Amino acid sequence: MIVMSLRNNSDPLTANLLMPFSFNFYSSLLLLPFVQGLLFSILLLVRSRRKQRLNDALMAVLLLVLTITVSFWMLGFAGWYDSHDGYTVFMFYFPFNLLLLAGPAIWFYFLSTVNASFRFTRKDWLHAVLPLLLLLLYVVKFAVDFLTEYPFPATEEFQFGTRGTWAQIDKSLPVKFISFASVFYYLWLTLRQFTRYKTYLNQNFSETDSLSLAWLRRMLLAAGAGLLLFFLFFLWNIFADNTTYKFNWTAYFGLGILIYYLSIYSYQFSPPLLHHLGFKDNSTDLPTPEATAPADEIAGKLSLLKELMEQHCPFLDPELTLAQLAKLAGTNTATLSKVINSGMGQNFNDYINGLRIKEFQARLQKGDHNTQTLMAVAFDSGFNSKATFNRAFRKVTGKNPSEWIKEDMS
Repeated sequence: MIVMSLRNNSDPLTANLLMPFSFNFYSSLLLLPFVQGLLFSILLLVRSRRKQRLNDALMAVLLLVLTITVSFWMLGFAGWYDSHDGYTVFMFYFPFNLLLLAGPAIWFYFLSTVNASFRFTRKDWLHAVLPLLLLLLYVVKFAVDFLTEYPFPATEEFQFGTRGTWAQIDKSLPVKFISFASVFYYLWLTLRQFTRYKTYLNQNFSETDSLSLAWLRRMLLAAGAGLLLFFLFFLWNIFADNTTYKFNWTAYFGLGILIYYLSIYSYQFSPPLLHHLGFKDNSTDLPTPEATAPADEIAGKLSLLKELMEQHCPFLDPELTLAQLAKLAGTNTATLSKVINSGMGQNFNDYINGLRIKEFQARLQKGDHNTQTLMAVAFDSGFNSKATFNRAFRKVTGKNPSEWIKEDMS
């Protein structure tokens, strides 16, 4: 154990001037993710400033919250809780429980990733109310204890002179339940919005592979799983009588693994922000397949749309969007989406890729595959992604291209 005391002092706040740290199996294994989380939080903040990436700053906040949470158990096993000096006082009064910040960080990380133009508005600051109340609670408990009770009684009840009556209020069941409820509410909100985002893509873009955020979905699920495990350990402590510090250490080690995953994944695999989507968290005008319009209006505009497709073949543009097609058709995106959804019974993505598949099949009938590769023909038909082409072809025909050629062109 590294414990350096420069003088014997009855005041616990000044008993040790140099930092003690007991390196053992438990403290050392938590020290690794602590350093990892701290390092990558700094790296993400630097990249956020350099590249103007708000989502990097928000991931740094999330990592710091998890890192500080892990550090509480790490320092406990390193001897701070039982040193009965200023370090024990630190354990009681430093804001280790900041999970109320985790939920908003996850939510705004998602919003700022799918829409690079996202900026905080006055309404968004409502999400800071609970975290600010928690920080106020830390200030109040420190002020009350030190103004009314310090120096604390040197008894076991007051941890041998290192804490006052309010020291544990932030670790009370109501505060912890509110913290976990907040985290899971924001995770649910984010995953629900992720589903809306996927609908938005299919309604507005003909090629979505380059816009896919499957990596973000995996990250959200990993965060949810890690925090759920942490919550289950919390519940176990409430209803079980035989838990130990070493048993609970497992939950913090799980958070440490989550820190490794989130830090590396968000820093290394996060693609460039999606600057052109314009996806908003409060969108209420997303077109849906159920959107309806008068039958004669749908029929008239559908006829014009088919004529446009036959004469000008805009679907051959691999980056065609709903907005671009609406401009060509002389209408707006909401009306065009209703026409496609109600008139064709498809979303924009399926409709355009269906036309590309028909174009691909027509080119094969003419023998283009005898002089070109199948993918070259697919690219000429409007696709720019092999994955999108294969998925669309199987969705339309129920077969892969080779099977279709063998069975339907023979």
